[in-house]
Amino acid sequence: MSQCLMAVLCVPFSFIANWLVDRWPFGAAMCPVVPYLQTVSVFLSAFTLVGLVAKNSLTCKVRSDVIGFLLSAFLHHSWPHGHVAS
Repeated sequence: MSQCLMAVLCVPFSFIANWLVDRWPFGAAMCPVVPYLQTVSVFLSAFTLVGLVAKNSLTCKVRSDVIGFLLSAFLHHSWPHGHVAS
């Protein structure tokens, strides 16, 4: 699921903006939103793998704590990317 999200959010916007028209054609409103969502999808993809390792090697209580921490971590670390783009 996270790989599909990454393919939908990263590939089309980056391809069009960087390769086809060499500018940002999606308007000022989308400028801070798309980089934030791209960063979230990349973090989500990476942390999904970490979560799978945690799921297989940790107890249930620790597992829920790790998943909660990962969720808050990738949302927190993605915020500056969207904020700087605006």
